[in-house]
Amino acid sequence: MNLFIWCLNLGISIWNAYVTGKVWVEAKHARGLHRFMAWMGYLMASMGFSWEILVLVGILLHSFGKITPDQATLLFQVGYVLLVPGFLFSGYAIMFQSWANAYRNHSVVNMGVAAYNTYANIHNTFNAIDNFPKAFGSVLKSFTGGSGKSKANGLILFVAVLCVLSGFIIAALIVHRVAASDTQVPAHARASAQS
Repeated sequence: MNLFIWCLNLGISIWNAYVTGKVWVEAKHARGLHRFMAWMGYLMASMGFSWEILVLVGILLHSFGKITPDQATLLFQVGYVLLVPGFLFSGYAIMFQSWANAYRNHSVVNMGVAAYNTYANIHNTFNAIDNFPKAFGSVLKSFTGGSGKSKANGLILFVAVLCVLSGFIIAALIVHRVAASDTQVPAHARASAQS
């Protein structure tokens, strides 16, 4: 079941990066809300890839005996603390935009997307309210407790940051690859470039 959820989340992250790449060039020229929403799609894809990488790295490091169970827990908690604010921010921006789309165009698809985004954000918010203070307190205690494990904890923090950065890099590569290969420059941008 965990493998299924991991694969599902990976698929959603790939899809988010792909569709963001499809609108990237047009949104760049349109500016405003269109550009902001493209960045929110990129942020959501990046957060998804970052979490997927973090989970995979944490499980592999623990399976190969490179980190203890406590260090694996710390790795997941650091990743959670780093990623949840971005998930919530981009999630709410996407949710509000999906509400606007559903209001303007009352189709089953738009209503379904708005309903899913609303459910996902309520679920994520309640989980963050419940888990974020615990995770943040645990991370803070691990780095300020003076337990003598600060070097090992510093390496865990470094690995977590690398996982997050690699998620952003993977999302950027997909977005820019799709944008470069599949998107036409809008006509108004071509016309202004030629004059």
